[in-house]
Amino acid sequence: MTAAEERDQALGDILALEAQVKAGEIPPEVGRRLRAEYEQTAASAIRRLEETARQPARRPRERGSRTRTAAYLVTVAVAGIAAAVVLPAAVQQRPQNGFITGNEVVPVPRSSAAPLPSGTGAAATALWMKANLQLFAQNDPAAALETLDQLRQQPGLPARTRQDVDTMIATARRELAKEGR
Repeated sequence: MTAAEERDQALGDILALEAQVKAGEIPPEVGRRLRAEYEQTAASAIRRLEETARQPARRPRERGSRTRTAAYLVTVAVAGIAAAVVLPAAVQQRPQNGFITGNEVVPVPRSSAAPLPSGTGAAATALWMKANLQLFAQNDPAAALETLDQLRQQPGLPARTRQDVDTMIATARRELAKEGR
């Protein structure tokens, strides 16, 4: 999985997790622990993407191998068929408040991340999540302030979300002050 795919998956997992917690499928304590794990995964992927962006572009290797491409496609097809045959037999019923993997409910410590804003579009939600990751997972309040400034400039931002952004900006500024920046 590429870093971009890993980032997108982790951010998607966070959104799905929030919906599961709101629906009562997952206890809030477990949701906070999982959210922290997903945020760490997304933060790691974002760091790798930023490192890749800083590196000079490499020339793609010229490989004119149609055989390799055909082998890849056949492998993907076989894997897809195998998954369609084997996977349904391996799927188990999930107990109430259980996980799909592990099927246990465990208490977790609280996360310091702010809740997702409601009533915003995908771009605003992505900026909000990025700012949370920068501030709480990467401990980079300066980067979080830049992202929050971009979010504040989004058109049609609900008043409650704007208030949440201002609160998070104040938190980031306090963190910067602690570091003496």
